[in-house]
Formats: sequence, C-alpha cells, structure tokens
Amino acid sequence: MKSIFKMNNVFASLALAGLVSFSGHVFANTDYADTMPSIEGKKLLVGYWHNWDQGFSGDYEQGYPLKLALKDTPKAFNVVMASFMKSADGKSMPTFVPYYGTDQSFRAEVAALNERGQAVLLSLGGADAHIELHEANGDTQHFADEIIRLVDLYGFDGLDIDLEQSAIKKADNETVIPAALKKVRDHYQQQGKHFIISMAPEIPYLTKANPQYQNYINNLEGYYDFIAPQFYNQGAFGIGFQPDDTSKDGWWVNYAQNDDSKKYEFLYHFSKEIITDKHGLSAVKIPSSKLVIGLPSNGSAAATGFVKTPEDVYRVFADMEKEGLPLRGLMTWSINWDEGENVNHVSFAGQFRKAYTQLIHDGSLIETPEKDTTAPSVPAGLSAQATATSVHLTWKASTDSASGVHHYEVFRNQQKVADASGNTYIDEDLTANSNYAYSVNAVDAAGNKSALSAILNVMTTDHSDDNPDNQSYPKYVAGHAYKAGDIVVASDNHLYQCKPYPYTSWCAGLASAYAPGTGSAWQMAWDKVVK
Repeated sequence: MKSIFKMNNVFASLALAGLVSFSGHVFANTDYADTMPSIEGKKLLVGYWHNWDQGFSGDYEQGYPLKLALKDTPKAFNVVMASFMKSADGKSMPTFVPYYGTDQSFRAEVAALNERGQAVLLSLGGADAHIELHEANGDTQHFADEIIRLVDLYGFDGLDIDLEQSAIKKADNETVIPAALKKVRDHYQQQGKHFIISMAPEIPYLTKANPQYQNYINNLEGYYDFIAPQFYNQGAFGIGFQPDDTSKDGWWVNYAQNDDSKKYEFLYHFSKEIITDKHGLSAVKIPSSKLVIGLPSNGSAAATGFVKTPEDVYRVFADMEKEGLPLRGLMTWSINWDEGENVNHVSFAGQFRKAYTQLIHDGSLIETPEKDTTAPSVPAGLSAQATATSVHLTWKASTDSASGVHHYEVFRNQQKVADASGNTYIDEDLTANSNYAYSVNAVDAAGNKSALSAILNVMTTDHSDDNPDNQSYPKYVAGHAYKAGDIVVASDNHLYQCKPYPYTSWCAGLASAYAPGTGSAWQMAWDKVVK
C-alpha cells in the first residue's frame, strides 16, 4: 500500500523501534482511524470490549463471554472501551497490544467503527491491574508519549481511567495520570481533534467516606468528557439519609445496591447525590451532563447490580430530566458478556443493548454519518526556522467540522514534498544560502482538501552562520531542562540545537534515546548544526 508520509532511513528505523512520538506516525492511505468521532451533545451507550479470549468464566453466575472481534461491536454502542491498557509487571510503563491480528489489521477495525460514528477509547487498568507511575522518573511525559504512540498506531479516540484497588493511590498515579492526559489532550487539540477523557470509578470511591477518586476528578476538572461510575459489585453498599418528608418515609431511609426491590430508589438517589451532594455524602460533584450510569449486562458479568427491570432505569432518566438534571447515558460491563452465553449455553443475545436502545438512541441505532464534502479550514500562521540545510515549518492546526483533519500536504516551490500528520514538518537536505517558497494545505479523513496557505519565503543560512564568531557552547547534560533554540556540544564534538515546541521536551529525555548525535531517537529532539 502506498505510503503518504515521505520517510528517510532514520525515521523508518525509529518507527520500527516504536520511538516516533510528537512528529507523527507513518500511515497508509487516508483512513477513519484518525478522525476521533465527536460525542458532543450525544447520549452515550458505553460498552467495554475484552482484549482477550476468556472462554469459560467461573465467576458470579458463570458463563461464556463471546470472543468478539472489535469490528463486530454492535452499532448501538457509540463509545467502545478497549480493555485494557496495563503494565506487564506492575512497574513498567502501561501499554496495549491487540490479542489477535496485526497492528495494521487492528487499526482497520478501529477505522471501521470510527467510520460509522463509534468512538474507541483505550481503558487503563481493570480490576487486577497494578500500575505505578512516578513523577521523579519523568513518567508524566513518558506516559503521555506512550498514549500518543498507541493513539497514532491504532487510532484510539481517547483514554478511560478504570483503576481499582491499590492502583488508585499507588505512587504518583493521582498526579501523573491527569497531568499526562492534559498533555495528550493539548497535543491533539493542536491538530484540530478532540481526545476524549473518561473515568469509571467504583461508586464507594466517590463518597466522602472513601474519596479515592477525588483527586483524579478534581485534577481533570474541565478536561474529562464523562464519568461512568460502576453501580455494581458493591453488595449491600448504598445510600442512607433523612428524607424530605419524614411523615411519609420515616426518619431514615437506606437504599442498598443489591436490593432489587429498591433498584429505582438506589440509582436515582445515588446519582442525584453525585450530581448535587444534597446530603453531604459525595466527595465530588459531577454534572448530570457528564454522568453515565454503569451497570452489568447480566448476572454473569457481575456479582450484583444487574437491573432485572429496565423500566427502573427509564424512570430514573425521566425523573432526572424533569428536574433539569438530564443524565448523559449508560455504560455496561461488558459487550462480550452482553453477546455471550450463560452457564447452560443459552445466549444473552444482546439483552442489555436491546433493552436500552430506545432510551439512548430514541429507538434507532447509530446512523452512518453522511458523506463529508466540506473541506477543512486553510492552515494559517505558517512560520519557519532555518539552518544551512534544513527548514523547520510550523503552522496553526486547521479545523474540520465533520470527519476531522487527517494530515497536511507540504509544498516547496509549488511541488509537493511530503504529507505530515501534525502541524509541523522538517524539510532537510537543502542547499545553504538559498531561497525556498513553502505552503501547506489540510486534508480530512474523507479526502477533502483545503486551499493552500499563503506562501512563506524562507532563506537557508550560510554555513558560516551556524556557529557565528566560533562561539563556544556548553556541553550536553542529560536531563537538563533545555529550551527551544539552546545549542550544546555533544559527545561527538558537534553542535546540536534543541528543536522548537512540540519537540522541546524531548531534549531533557533519557540520554539513551535523546542524547544528541548518539541517542537512538536523537533526531526527535535535536537538529545538528552544520559548521
């Protein structure tokens, strides 16, 4: 398949080594995996997808979750959580690898879901995940880099925090993870894309008695798109308070999660408490427009919490809307269980999605978006930094109201020289003291192209300008917080200049990867200054 990114040998080797980050990724023909479908203004039906073939499950009521290809996820789920991103040994950086197929084939499955309007998020954690991140180790940047790598590789549209047990409070997770997600959000925002952020805390962790998720929610205030608390697997845990009308209900009421006879009361009052903190029990306040109720798809998927009478859920949604507190949607664990079988091999036949399609989609499934014929906006603010043999171009990201900006075409002297996935490009192997005319346009996932930007004329420097007056520069120091434009002397006695944003942070990265001239990925951080 023809590549639309011009690679040199160094870039190719970096890509194969998995070291390419902010500069973009190598991708084949335009695909929908880069689109990041919008969930703005939509009610959500969120489902978790198993990245493993479980076979028989002896838990709870037992049964057989379906071995399901991602591309076969039912259309009713407009948000799909790929479960899970986790650490292999509990201490290494969390990552994700599909349990079947290849990277390319899995990306094609993500693209298929994106094309029909379904967002695919990467879910971090899971019940048994041990994740441990440390600020002192630079894990904020490292974790952000790994998320970006996975998003660029597979086409994920966001990340879901599903930490449980000791992983919630482990090491610096509460600060590192939110800080990294903010970096990732900002990174894709510069490309005109919206990276979705969500969470799925167990409900006790939202209370003042056990506020374990408080820091995640507070640290991501203004960034998270929705939160889907798990209203299941909590036994007799519930909510108790003095009712407004004590003559009718007595001086105290208590609604337990495992009491099927009071399922409406439990879901209604606990949801309202999370939204309003009316009784002073909630450690956080989540707007109703961002609150998604999480439920198990059947009795085999969780010990408790399955709603046997869907009308209870419909009633909760209706009453909350009457009070001006409309809920965002529903979440279920899991898609595989919803399509699986019970212990006697009787199919569940998608009972959860079928029960709530009317509630979320007003009786209709997701419609495939209409064909996009609108071009992105014209790239603006084209600027450049030149050396004797290279020009580093940057520009403001274009916007696209439909399928999203997919890549940019870069033109030199009216001839196309490359396609760039982000809003920056380095044109190399140029002639010193020469004039070049540059322009760029934007291309969306449907193939629509914007008009070319205004032409920018750039003059490469003379070789003698690269080290004026034989000025002396400091030696490179690993881990030093270099700024864009800083010049250092590397171990090979050559001069290197720290690249502009968004590459600048790499200059302080691990020496084994980013030491100028010798690191395995030094070109991501530094430009060699030609004497």
